[in-house]
Amino acid sequence: MFRFFRQIRQHLLSDNKFSKYLLYAIGEVILVMIGILLALQVNNWNETKRTRRLERSTLIEISNALQADHVQLESWISIKQLQDSNITRILDYLQDKAPYTEELDNSWQSGFLRPVYSFNTSPYELLKSRGFEIIENDSLRKDLQYHYDISIPNMIDYLDRNYELMSSFRSEYLSHFHKKPKGLLGRFAPSNMEALRSEEILNGLSVLGFWHEHSQEWLGNLKKETEKLNAGILEYLKTR
Repeated sequence: MFRFFRQIRQHLLSDNKFSKYLLYAIGEVILVMIGILLALQVNNWNETKRTRRLERSTLIEISNALQADHVQLESWISIKQLQDSNITRILDYLQDKAPYTEELDNSWQSGFLRPVYSFNTSPYELLKSRGFEIIENDSLRKDLQYHYDISIPNMIDYLDRNYELMSSFRSEYLSHFHKKPKGLLGRFAPSNMEALRSEEILNGLSVLGFWHEHSQEWLGNLKKETEKLNAGILEYLKTR
């Protein structure tokens, strides 16, 4: 191709057809520019296609992580409901509102058990390393950042902070029990029932029950946010 153009140039110059040569040269420059622009366009198209593939694969990973977190949140809410129920059972017995039952043996300490709150944030961290700009939808990008950078840290901080606040009461409360060697975890039985019926212990248990109830609300709100975010991702993926 280049040899063909070179022969045309030489022919025009040898025939002293300068004006035609000038037009030819301009045309040749235009053709070269068009070629460059086309090459750039193809390169941009390939880059956009690569980014869209990366966006899709990243969002699928995040969606899978959100579904796993949703299952975890449901489990944690169930645990909080059980703990709240056990605290109510204990208070009813200590305040002479209900008779003693064997269920109390498994309830005494359950309100202080601490689940491991762990969210699957690896796909989001991968998104951060790849760059948020690969998510073309501004609203979805902001929702992802809010969920992982604000909602989840706030949830974990709330739970950790309240466990720390209850730690001193936990020590005081459990000091009035002895552990019976029954089962793998054993069972707690009261060693000082009079102390357990003190106003301090009853108020502490009431606060603990309120916190378990309030935690269910926090976890429930995060569960709804997780559902909404995942639904938004799946709907967006349909357009990609």
